[in-house]
Order: sequence, then structure tokens, then C-alpha cells
Amino acid sequence: MQYSREQIIDEIKSLILKNFDDEIPGVYTMKKDPKPITEDTRFGSDLNIDSFSLGELGYEAEVKYGIKNLMSDEDIYTAQTIGDLADAVQKTLQKKEG
Repeated sequence: MQYSREQIIDEIKSLILKNFDDEIPGVYTMKKDPKPITEDTRFGSDLNIDSFSLGELGYEAEVKYGIKNLMSDEDIYTAQTIGDLADAVQKTLQKKEG
């Protein structure tokens, strides 16, 4: 099944809302008003998501899309924005289907 970039971005937002604690200030703000969160939202400076949590998010995305252990650690840990992670998911899906 093919997913659009927008679908993947929306799912990443949902995974953040579902899996991350309100004690992370950026996530708390996102839960109150998710509209300002875009593909350009930065994990570190906008959401205060650290590298450990980013790894967890990458894993959750892998599980969601059936690509567990297929996405490279580099793709996950170098993702600066929600759009970067969506691109990594999409690239991995294309390799899997290819």
C-alpha cells in the first residue's frame, strides 16, 4: 500500500500525541493546539524531543508501517523535522515495495 507524504506526516503527529508525555513542553503545546505543527516543525527546538525519544518515535513509525528494523538509524537520528522523518519512512517504504 502506498501512503502519501501528508498521510505519513499526520501519522507521525498522531504517534507523538499518543506516545509522548505532557511533561515535554513542546508536546504539551501540540496537544493543546495541533494546528501550528507542520512538516517543518523541528523535533529539538520546537517540540523538545531529544534523540532518545526521536529513536522511540522512529521505532513506532517502523511498527506502524510494517518496516520494523528496515529504516536506518542514520535516517531516524538525522531527522530534524517531522517532514524529514516522513521522508525517511516514505523512502523505506519505497525500498520495501520496490
